[in-house]
Amino acid sequence: MQSRRLVAVCVWTVAFLTLAETTVRIRAWVRRGETGTQQDIYESDPQLGRVIKAGAVARVGNARTTINKWGLRGPDFEIEKAPGVTRVLCIGASTTFGQPDDDDAEIWTAQISDRLNATHPGQRYEVLNGAVPGYTVTQSLKNFRKSLARFNPDIVIVCHAATDLAAHTRRQFGGSQAASYALPSLSRYVEGLSLAFELVRANTASLRAGQFRRNRNRRVDQRGVERFESALSELIAECQKTHANVIVCTFARAFSADQPPATRAKLAATACYFNPQLSVDGLIDAYERYNDTIRHVAGDQGARLADADRTIPKAKAFYRDSIHFSPLGHQRMADLIAEQIHALPAQPLTQARIDSPDAVQ
Repeated sequence: MQSRRLVAVCVWTVAFLTLAETTVRIRAWVRRGETGTQQDIYESDPQLGRVIKAGAVARVGNARTTINKWGLRGPDFEIEKAPGVTRVLCIGASTTFGQPDDDDAEIWTAQISDRLNATHPGQRYEVLNGAVPGYTVTQSLKNFRKSLARFNPDIVIVCHAATDLAAHTRRQFGGSQAASYALPSLSRYVEGLSLAFELVRANTASLRAGQFRRNRNRRVDQRGVERFESALSELIAECQKTHANVIVCTFARAFSADQPPATRAKLAATACYFNPQLSVDGLIDAYERYNDTIRHVAGDQGARLADADRTIPKAKAFYRDSIHFSPLGHQRMADLIAEQIHALPAQPLTQARIDSPDAVQ
């Protein structure tokens, strides 16, 4: 009798999950004409874990994520730069690549292209989005050597910290806690198969984060910060080997120490979820130290600094969650980066091509 009840429960559970998945996929087909998940834009890679799949397209609501033939988010381009073109390569993780709810035209990497081309008649800027969600600085360095350096960028924008901090806390605090709260491969596998799972996961991040707000550990160790410093320095040096000007961004966030405690806790919710070993105060301390490290490395390496952390207001209007930009945040980031690019000296390689007898008049 008990075994029959167990079988019945299993059958009804499978039936319910199948119905839920079918309903969500029908809804997706009606709303956007396809039923794929956001994980469809990725493919596995033996060196990097995963990379962006060339030619992939994903949609969430009205937002479209388009991957070009080179495996970068955005429109196609030719690998050889045309005369007079200044090529800008953006490197980072999800705050640079964009979220599933961010349309191709909305993310800050696309907006700086519009700004630069509108204010520089006679010269064309080509902005490439070489970011991959979830990448650390070390992964971006490997990806630059493996794939991105071939695009011969004149300017490289580097925006990293959040995934490096999450990796730092997992290494430092270790044990079962780190394994439990990391992004497990099983979760990614299920998310890649189930649109219903993806939808539930995306819409419950803040709710799930609430259970991690009270933590004993409050401060990350200096060894992990120094590891980030070393990796960032190496990435910048590697980019500079291509004779590119490098702009390094501090990491912007929605929460700060001077906000009321309740507001601060709410705005830090998703950051707490991905760093469950830290309190909100511990997160603020960690981001301050990481950003101070970024400022130091920029000066030490001769890179230009775009201080997003001190420029973009720490307020809900500018963020979808703790760290990912809202449309208004994308606009502010695009303004900041465009200003920094305007302040750079003329690109020698680009200018040489403009002056070349073979340049298009």
